[in-house]
Amino acid sequence: MSNPAYIFDALRTPRSKGKPGGSLNEVKPIELGAGLLRELQRRHDLDTSYVDDVVMGCVTPIGEQGSDVGKMIAMNADWDESVAGVQLDRFCASGLEAVNIAAQKVASGWDDLVVPVIDANGLVILEKDDFIKPNTTMEKLGFLNPSFEMMGQFGFDDVILGKYNTLDKIDHVHTPGNSSGIVDGSSAVLIGSEKAGQDLGLTPRGRVVATAVLATDPIIMLTGPGPAAQKCLKRAGMNNADIDLWEINEAFASVALRYMRDLGIDQEVTNVNGGAIAMGHPLGATGAMLVSIVLDELERRDLKRAMLSLCVGGGMGISTIIERV
Repeated sequence: MSNPAYIFDALRTPRSKGKPGGSLNEVKPIELGAGLLRELQRRHDLDTSYVDDVVMGCVTPIGEQGSDVGKMIAMNADWDESVAGVQLDRFCASGLEAVNIAAQKVASGWDDLVVPVIDANGLVILEKDDFIKPNTTMEKLGFLNPSFEMMGQFGFDDVILGKYNTLDKIDHVHTPGNSSGIVDGSSAVLIGSEKAGQDLGLTPRGRVVATAVLATDPIIMLTGPGPAAQKCLKRAGMNNADIDLWEINEAFASVALRYMRDLGIDQEVTNVNGGAIAMGHPLGATGAMLVSIVLDELERRDLKRAMLSLCVGGGMGISTIIERV
């Protein structure tokens, strides 16, 4: 990469139940994201006039989230009026797509400092008859043919399904115990060029090595992460041995199981701190949260590289390789 896209910082809020009673449920999305921008500015005494763009990832941008929330978040954070903002939606990959686009803008040499900021808060999920729901496709097609025991070992079915012990048979394999819960949360990443770091006195924690996105069978829908990771490795000129840690969003246990099978990787290096089945899936924010999580873990273990991947509606998959510097 002629212009390395450095990660100077990555922040995330805690996750909370995505329903009334959750600690973040009544926090407006604009305020949730603006809080992280304020913290970025405070931590680095950041001259925000240097920021070229705020790239906002938002799943289901309707109603109050239907306008350019990226710019509104920058304004609400009292960042310099010169800071632009844009919003994008790539379903559950919106967070990682925002990170990838920010990195690509910096790598192109056309921007020097870009902030992807992503919220998942109070979202409305549209029920459309013409849009195949992921849980339906996973159940009907059963592409992995996982046993009930196999799914339970990955998730929490021994706890969740205790109340069903009087049943003779359970025909389905996806349950609340091996699927992600919807939660609220937000994340932000500070991505910039070497020049931005020098000008602003910022020390990089990592860099974005390569990104990839593709689409697979839209009927099965959730098989994209493995092929996306393979495409990302090829683009980076790497192979599995070059990756120390793997993160796959656990929308369903079978997604993670399929990912590990496709790539021939072990669970010992995959989602080492648990995933969305345990902690919840804050929709668009998940991908950028993984950047923060994996940077922390690379530093803690003194390791070099990580691969981040998500399944995406419409059969898409997305992946990003992060390297610690």
